[in-house]
Amino acid sequence: KEEDNVPLWSMSTVRGCFKDLLIPFPDWVGHTKKRRPETSKSWNEREGNITFRGSTTGKGDAQTNMRARSIAVLADEPGFDVGFTAVIQGFNSASVSKFMKPQMQKAEFDNYRFLLDIDGNAHSFHRQLLVAEARAAMVRINVFTDFIAGGLIDGEFCYDIDPKNVLSSARTVRDKVTGDLKASETVANALNALIYWMIEND
Repeated sequence: KEEDNVPLWSMSTVRGCFKDLLIPFPDWVGHTKKRRPETSKSWNEREGNITFRGSTTGKGDAQTNMRARSIAVLADEPGFDVGFTAVIQGFNSASVSKFMKPQMQKAEFDNYRFLLDIDGNAHSFHRQLLVAEARAAMVRINVFTDFIAGGLIDGEFCYDIDPKNVLSSARTVRDKVTGDLKASETVANALNALIYWMIEND
């Protein structure tokens, strides 16, 4: 409790709400020595939609849960390809049944220019690492921060969609990343270089 003035070690925290001391995810340790081979798929060969595949997370439904609400808002929006691959954690499956899509394997991340990261009930370095390994540009809807996420500057290492106004902000980001593919590729390369610099110089 904050009134006890005892520091809390956390892997993830909500910005502006808590003063946790952030530590790396176990994912960090598990992947540092297992670098994937560099992708051979060129930027121009890749699919151009901003893509998300992942499970539901936390409680609620498509109106109350941020990840589900974001998927619902973006499901029919041009330039986005989003969907759930599994319903977990007691989530209301009926509210997201129309958003279900086949699972995307890790190796398939290399097929996309833009990969969307949406917070669940915590933030995971694992997805950030997979996006970086694929040398894709990370677009994110993010209220949590972790050991890495807080330092990923919008427009330099990723592109941020405002979680308070997902649709309008997503349209702005979509137009930005697809309107200047060279700049987007530069951002993707910057994330790739940063992540590998961090995990190889621990």
